[in-house]
Amino acid sequence: MDTILTSGQRNSCMEGLNLLKQLREKAGGRIEIMAGSGVNSKNIRDIFENTGITCYHMSGKVVVDSRMKYRNKRVNMGIEGFDEYKIFATSREEIEKAHSLILSI
Repeated sequence: MDTILTSGQRNSCMEGLNLLKQLREKAGGRIEIMAGSGVNSKNIRDIFENTGITCYHMSGKVVVDSRMKYRNKRVNMGIEGFDEYKIFATSREEIEKAHSLILSI
């Protein structure tokens, strides 16, 4: 095993920063600790500064309007409470921003 992908046993890596730091220190360079779950260009510098981790897993996710043409507001075809006219998409710009930040660290 070369890499462990983890959020620090929390719902997001920002919540798991303490454990992520401990894992990186215990790994001692033998195993790469990869931070995941909620990594984005807005928090990647904080993750690095708080943990020393330099390996990240991210989707570059943004929410965009779906291209669905017909919309019947009287019938919910998706999950209740979730806007079925919005979709998740990977943003090239978000990935490029994160990449630039990583290179500047």
